[in-house]
Amino acid sequence: MRRAYSLARLVPYFALLRTEIPDIIKAAILVGPMGIFVTTAILAFYEEAAWAIAVTVVTVAVSTLLLYRYEKPWIYHCSAATTVLASIALAWPEA
Repeated sequence: MRRAYSLARLVPYFALLRTEIPDIIKAAILVGPMGIFVTTAILAFYEEAAWAIAVTVVTVAVSTLLLYRYEKPWIYHCSAATTVLASIALAWPEA
């Protein structure tokens, strides 16, 4: 269910990127889909911490690469970083 909801939130966001909405609003809307995606990725590999770390690192790397490639303003990077940190704090297994 989480995976389907995560993908369902990502698809409209990509369509939103092509609109004329101000960048600060687009960056704020990025928090939802990215947060769900990272949280779902961590929870999918809840039992294996190494896989959870690997998936989180790959997600951050791909997101950062795409933000640089499309030359997005700094607010997108701050939004993505805050979202990833909050998702890790929320979903990471307690030892």
